[in-house]
Amino acid sequence: MFNEVITPNEIEENKTQLQLFNYIELNNSFIFNAGAGAGKTYALIESLKHLLKSKLSILQKNNQQIACITYTNIAVKEIKERLGHSDSVVISTIHEMLWDIIKIHQPQLLYCHYEKLTNELNLINNELLDESLDKLKVYTTLNESQKLRFSEFAFASQKTYYQNINAKSSQFRAAYDIYKTEYGESNIKAWLKNFSNFKVIIKKLYKQRRYLHCKLNIERRVPEYQTVEYDSTANSDRLDKMKFSHDTLLTFASTLIKKYPTLRRIIIDKYPYFFIDEYQDTSEEVIKIFHEVHKYSEAQNKTWLLGYFGDALQNIYDIGVGHNISKIHPNLLNLNKKFNRRSHVQIIETINKIRNDNINQEYIFKEKRFGKVEFFHADTNGDEGLQIKYTKAFLREYQGQLSSDDYLDKPKIDCLVLTNKLMAKLNGFGDIYDAFNKAENIYYQDLNTKLLSHELEKLDPTIRLLYRFIRLFMRIKDNDSTYFDIFGAQGKKLSFLSASTLLDELKSIQASTLGELIKNISARYNDTKRSGALDIYVNNFIKGKSEELKNYPSIDYMVKSLLRDLMIIGSAPQNDLSEDQRDVRSDIQVEQVELLLRIPLSSWYLWVNYIDQKVTSDFTFHTYHGTKGEEYENVAIIMGHSFGGAYIGKNKFKKYFEHLQLDSNIQQKYLEDDLYKTEFQNTLNLVYVACSRAVKNIKVLYLDDINDIEQGIGSIFENCKPWKVMD
Repeated sequence: MFNEVITPNEIEENKTQLQLFNYIELNNSFIFNAGAGAGKTYALIESLKHLLKSKLSILQKNNQQIACITYTNIAVKEIKERLGHSDSVVISTIHEMLWDIIKIHQPQLLYCHYEKLTNELNLINNELLDESLDKLKVYTTLNESQKLRFSEFAFASQKTYYQNINAKSSQFRAAYDIYKTEYGESNIKAWLKNFSNFKVIIKKLYKQRRYLHCKLNIERRVPEYQTVEYDSTANSDRLDKMKFSHDTLLTFASTLIKKYPTLRRIIIDKYPYFFIDEYQDTSEEVIKIFHEVHKYSEAQNKTWLLGYFGDALQNIYDIGVGHNISKIHPNLLNLNKKFNRRSHVQIIETINKIRNDNINQEYIFKEKRFGKVEFFHADTNGDEGLQIKYTKAFLREYQGQLSSDDYLDKPKIDCLVLTNKLMAKLNGFGDIYDAFNKAENIYYQDLNTKLLSHELEKLDPTIRLLYRFIRLFMRIKDNDSTYFDIFGAQGKKLSFLSASTLLDELKSIQASTLGELIKNISARYNDTKRSGALDIYVNNFIKGKSEELKNYPSIDYMVKSLLRDLMIIGSAPQNDLSEDQRDVRSDIQVEQVELLLRIPLSSWYLWVNYIDQKVTSDFTFHTYHGTKGEEYENVAIIMGHSFGGAYIGKNKFKKYFEHLQLDSNIQQKYLEDDLYKTEFQNTLNLVYVACSRAVKNIKVLYLDDINDIEQGIGSIFENCKPWKVMD
């Protein structure tokens, strides 16, 4: 039996881990920096194991736990699986941990909630008094008695509003004819003259009443209005329902922890060891919270260890703290891990050229020296059709070359593409992307998250509802699905007969578009003789929208209304448009929703599979942001001058490579400008994250003319060659 030979680099790597253990033993709070592929998660888990071995008895005796918080639920699952179960370690997302810390302090939370509710209500009240707001003038320019009359009409016609909210302008106005006698034909005509603005005012009046009702019930100490809840599935607050969302949770937690020393003491006493994973993606607000706790522990001479694990160069989200962590939380020890366990040496040498900090990675394993990095360019002059054609041809050629090497089966290639739009088209659901790209209530830069995130809670609430609806129907078609998959925990109430009968009925549905499927389910749900099984099935995808459904005549109508809210057109000044032009703009929203609902179900199935990361083809397409934390054997990177379709992405990569060509003194001068530095660093991080996903092979295809930036490209990619599609 031969002894395994340990390389010098493995010995050095082990010294880094021992140094980390030493920091932990001495209770020296730290930042552990580890480049891509360095085994950051391994170091984190080994640190947790070390604490369990050395401190378990003390933790159990004092009823204490180790806290480990990370950025996503996917990361939580990975850490739990690799560590194994332990009651002495709490592993959760940042939001879950903060909620667990503050949720028992309901009186203080109620005060925060009441303050926010009051501020929001004051904002609405002020808007409804502001005659300068064009969209509200039909209401704000009325005298007090006229406003009361308008409000009376608004609430008397509330049912009519929800039953006709999806109608085109002429049909919507006609529905209000029944109120002409009571409220006056001239009033109705004036109030509804601007179709879109009327809806804006109505929504504000309805929200004003809900918020006022909630505020008064809190003041009157009505029992159901004395408890506040965090809704982890929502991207927006429902303050009148005593529920708040992600961003508000951070605000409330920050307010309470900074205001009440007792809360800081509870965190320190309950969790004497506190690890934060992927620190670079953590918001500055969270870092500030734990800096406050750390300062308090030092001031009170309390033993408390805080450890940040991550890599500033892998910060590619706007919200993340990135390099600013040392400014917000200073005076921490820094420990860098310089070894790369993931990639072949050719990949490591390339990504080292991209990094601009003091981490210069080295390889661990001598056998990982057979990788390849190649850069090709072909000018498409911005032609999207050519970009798709070239990308597909490039991947086929890449696969053919790999197949002729050492792969027995067709090798899989993970392809990182420039835009969400291109990725969606290549994955087969470009029609869905195009439809939501018209939604004015989703900013372009948010589409990657709200439409394409693999983390379901980050999807837009309406889009998440569509996902659940389609995913549930797909499960019915899947023979491997269980009753629990389809009905959830409530399915235990169902008899086998009622459940199987409903599933047989749903399997028989013949629908080719999303709209047809929604109408079919909606009609069944509106049947007064519907089964209890259908109620449970619907509740399993409606979830938090069950109360809202009561306002609408059907599921179909509610979905259309929610989609229409996303499609709101508001960019052109309303005063510059005639009444007919305003109606046309509003009617376009209806048509956009109808077009979206006419998209084939086959496209929606591909979209759901993408969200679930169940793409089974030889080529898997990702956006750059969508690959965070992943690793792939063979990577293709599609690149060009610009990144995304928004103005802020114009010439993003071209500017980056232009910078690399500059004299070092000129580079430094440019980097003194904060905006320039932020943009440059963000682009560098994107390039670094994209290239560092690869285990063995990278091929880059640059789809623009590189004459002006060839030197900058060559400073990273040595093999830069022209590429032509083979017809």
